[in-house]
Amino acid sequence: SRSDLNGSGPLAIGLSVTMCHLSFIRLTGASMNTARTFGPAVVLGAWDNHWVYWVGPIAGGIIAGLLYEFIFAGNASPAKLVGWLKDPDYEKVEDSEEPSNYEMKDSRRNGGA
Repeated sequence: SRSDLNGSGPLAIGLSVTMCHLSFIRLTGASMNTARTFGPAVVLGAWDNHWVYWVGPIAGGIIAGLLYEFIFAGNASPAKLVGWLKDPDYEKVEDSEEPSNYEMKDSRRNGGA
């Protein structure tokens, strides 16, 4: 449990969804659920701009995960980001007490080929 986070998560999520609905309901119907948008698109055969309901959440999830991992996490550091950018096989060493201790994966170390 992190002690450095303040505020209400449910309140922040609720306000975000409310603002999205109020801002975009006249333009797109403001569907916040990709599955809810998919059903009517199948029935009506209306696929105009439907890609945004798939690309948006996937890209947003990837961006949010990267931001958290390298900027907001308790063990975030510039060295961690640089290591990940230089080599995607960089991983955290679990046996170390130092939270920013990373090294290359070695499949031979784990009994692999």
